[in-house]
Amino acid sequence: MGEWLAGQLKSSVLTHRRLKHLATIAECTEDIISRLALGRSIGMGKVNLSFAPEKLDASIEAPNLDVTKGKSLRCKTLLKSEDDALLFLSAMQWKQESSLSDPVAWKEALGAHWERGVQQLIVDANGEGGEHAWLRVLSTVVEASAPSMAA
Repeated sequence: MGEWLAGQLKSSVLTHRRLKHLATIAECTEDIISRLALGRSIGMGKVNLSFAPEKLDASIEAPNLDVTKGKSLRCKTLLKSEDDALLFLSAMQWKQESSLSDPVAWKEALGAHWERGVQQLIVDANGEGGEHAWLRVLSTVVEASAPSMAA
């Protein structure tokens, strides 16, 4: 499983800008948003392995931030452990309805799900329940589960 966690993914500039925006709103790290995005996309079903994010309507798109490069994210950072990687692989295998039997196909699918998931989270953040409703819930959950800083 080690080779499945080796290497890194690289996002588009647009996805990186969206990650920064979502992480700021949710008051958490881009890595946490990336994991949520991965789960969001896998739940949506099969992804085109050549998925490329599209610019959305200005009313819901992330603001122009000073982002000039895509985000590089190590697979091990995104997935945390071999056990988590196996869970994601199983879910992706089931939803993709195709074989992800080698690390190259796995990373292509992982990258496509990551990019699509971030795009979908931007849409979700501006959907029903008011602007950024799901991010307020996420922020509350993160605050409630964070260890107390009081000694």
